[in-house]
Amino acid sequence: MRFTTIIILIQLSTSVVVYSMIATFYVWPRLKKMELEDALVPLLFVLSFRHLGLVFFLPEILGNPLPPTWATPVGLGDMLTGVL
Repeated sequence: MRFTTIIILIQLSTSVVVYSMIATFYVWPRLKKMELEDALVPLLFVLSFRHLGLVFFLPEILGNPLPPTWATPVGLGDMLTGVL
């Protein structure tokens, strides 16, 4: 399996897990009870997808390859920030 495919699968599966957790524990039980303004707050959870920084490893997406000395710490650091 290509490295590009692995990175995309990691991003996809992590997104599905996080969205499922958000929907199960926050959105579904509470949205029915909230006013519109309060119901929009879960949209802020989109910011929790910091693992998308892994695209720095994929030159196919960015167009030009980034220097590995920069892309590696940024990509991994962005992902680890999301985990924290």
